[in-house]
Amino acid sequence: MKKVAKKKKVKRQYFKERKTKAFLKISIILMSLIVVSVYFLIIGKSGYLVRRKMKKQIVKIEEEIEVLKKEIIQLKNEVKRLESDSSYIEEQARELGMVREGEKIIEFIPSGK
Repeated sequence: MKKVAKKKKVKRQYFKERKTKAFLKISIILMSLIVVSVYFLIIGKSGYLVRRKMKKQIVKIEEEIEVLKKEIIQLKNEVKRLESDSSYIEEQARELGMVREGEKIIEFIPSGK
């Protein structure tokens, strides 16, 4: 009887150790999978860090687009003014140093002090 009880005890201990080893192997595999998954989710080609950087770039580009749209509107308004407002054309020409025919330019040069 003692032999049978001892065999059963040894068998139970063997299966217990076997289950523990299997559990340990499965745990290691699962932890490895989790670590690899987290790595790819955070650092991978389409990971969190890359997406965050891309979102910042998108916001920056959208801001630049808005600035350029405003500039386009201003330039279109200036073109309309140049096409229709003769006094504005004259003003712009005079800023460029142009004069009408027959006009003389008088330039005052300050005395050197």
